[in-house]
Amino acid sequence: MEFAKAVAGCARHVHLKDYRVQWTSEGYRLIRCAIGDGVIPFEKIIKVFEDRSVTMALEIGALCARHIRLLNAAWWKGYPSRSAESLAKGLKAARVKVMDEDEDWRTPFELGAAPEAIVEYEIGQVRRSAEYLNKLGLM
Repeated sequence: MEFAKAVAGCARHVHLKDYRVQWTSEGYRLIRCAIGDGVIPFEKIIKVFEDRSVTMALEIGALCARHIRLLNAAWWKGYPSRSAESLAKGLKAARVKVMDEDEDWRTPFELGAAPEAIVEYEIGQVRRSAEYLNKLGLM
């Protein structure tokens, strides 16, 4: 929300994508999902942009999960310093709709599934995302 508010005055196009979160011993993974199934507060974000001339596009996240190893000191090299308040906001956002630690986080692509299974998974996420955005009045 903080970022959406910061760029609202200059943004002209917004990509809408969502992630589920799974905590690990080193931090957490961001795992792609259909829009509306994850942690992003779309209803609030859309309100930030509703009075602006902004186009929006449905986007599904990367096929491979992102591992944010923030509990590993080496992960922070190259990043600018952050305040404790800023870090706390990020950690709080990553505590919504959390997956179980033992739940398999891999996509069919990451599992090496057949192309047909990967396509079915992809299309399913796009369709669920479109249904959710339609309920919000964006489609």
